[in-house]
Amino acid sequence: MLHSGRASPSYGLPPMSTKSGFVVGVDAGERWVGVALSDELRMLASPHTVLERGRAGLAPVIDALGALVRREDVRLMVVGLPLNADGSVGRQAKRAQQFARVAAS
Repeated sequence: MLHSGRASPSYGLPPMSTKSGFVVGVDAGERWVGVALSDELRMLASPHTVLERGRAGLAPVIDALGALVRREDVRLMVVGLPLNADGSVGRQAKRAQQFARVAAS
């Protein structure tokens, strides 16, 4: 599942409880995508990897995230939403929303 304001199945995962299991946190920047992975009890998230958004675009990043989701039996993916200081949605937040839409498809 990917959380981008609404839950939706992702990477062929069947609908399941999101109250336990691993969570992937994604910080989708313009050049780099930071990835953190929780423990199974969701008490602690630790840095996992940093993926480069190179000339190949998002496809390799999405593929790497999909492989991680399958390998670690991830139950939920959360993409950070970097709002402006006043709480409004700016350019970076729109990019994060677009990233979440692509990752969910």
